Amino acid sequence: MKKAIGIEGKIVGTKAIVPFLRRFMDLNPDTGKAWRTIKDWKRKYNLPIHMELNRQPSVIPEEIMLFFALTPEGFRKGVTKGDFLKYLQNSQ
Repeated sequence: MKKAIGIEGKIVGTKAIVPFLRRFMDLNPDTGKAWRTIKDWKRKYNLPIHMELNRQPSVIPEEIMLFFALTPEGFRKGVTKGDFLKYLQNSQ
């Protein structure tokens, strides 16, 4: 999986964000359709997707993990607070 990492550890660009979010969401294999699903989640559930000044979308991995660990949508996917804490420990 190719990731475009920004200066602050962000994952930048749709082609990098979609594979990252596939770990947490059931996404269509087609990147365009998967991106539409992600935008729907942003609108419906406040999925933390940010827009950079150059109009590129970006995500911060820790925010995504926290979102899926602490929201009902994440609980349905089986992500736990313990998963988030393990992720934080491994990333340091």
